[in-house]
Amino acid sequence: MKPVLLVVLQCPWRRTSPSRGWNSRAWRRELWSSRVGVRLQEALPREIFKVVVCDANPTLTGSPDEIFPNDRVRLCRLIQRIRPDVVLAGGSLVRKVVGEISPGVPVVTIKSPAYRLLSRRKAAEIKSQLVQLAIELLSRR
Repeated sequence: MKPVLLVVLQCPWRRTSPSRGWNSRAWRRELWSSRVGVRLQEALPREIFKVVVCDANPTLTGSPDEIFPNDRVRLCRLIQRIRPDVVLAGGSLVRKVVGEISPGVPVVTIKSPAYRLLSRRKAAEIKSQLVQLAIELLSRR
């Protein structure tokens, strides 16, 4: 069985009006086809991990610059349900709350994938870190 990698992004955004509401299926489709999703996929070793993606706050924003506080209760429930082996935290605010909620789980932090300087080289570095963590996890099993 593959180890579980939980990717926690800050909050979803859509260029169109956020008043249209939240649809998780549409959000995932939009995420993976966006520049953010493409760059993020370069960093995810899907051949090694089962990848689960969520947001630290599901409130839909209208801009990538908007940030809402982490929904700590929601994240706690999600981590308890998913029981990730590794967390990839999109930003230092996410890393902090994940570290407090689940102190024994390794956390790799990236700047928000919407950050314009998240290059292919940086994505490759993140992937390398995640592969190394997977090797360590699998060797303990």
